[in-house]
Amino acid sequence: MASVNYNEDIGQAFDELALAENRFEEIGFSDGLKDGRVQGHKEGCKLGKEKGMQIGSELGFYLGFVTTFRDLLKSSDETRKQRAHTALQSLKEMIEKFPVTEPTNQQLFEDLEQIRSKFKQICSLLNIQSQYGGENKVMSF
Repeated sequence: MASVNYNEDIGQAFDELALAENRFEEIGFSDGLKDGRVQGHKEGCKLGKEKGMQIGSELGFYLGFVTTFRDLLKSSDETRKQRAHTALQSLKEMIEKFPVTEPTNQQLFEDLEQIRSKFKQICSLLNIQSQYGGENKVMSF
């Protein structure tokens, strides 16, 4: 009769159990990593679209402002209005040069701040209170 070594069988069973735990941990990690990348990509796309729409809307507001006030100031001869007309032209050029096709450009947010500052300067020159407020645009004279 052959002798059965139960200690070896039990040891081998525990080793297989420990290895199975490691395998399942590795499988879980790789599945979680893959799912996290997919979810992160989706969230990144959504956030990028939202920010892009916000910036585009703001730039559109400023460009509409420029177009309107350039037309209103065409016939004015006042020096102050001439300065405002020059500033409006400068703002229009800044908006046209804005890097809309380079979303990773680090200069993008600095350029946006310069556009906002120029807009505030123009409002001061025209002696009006106006601000971009997202969905709630406020303009008063």
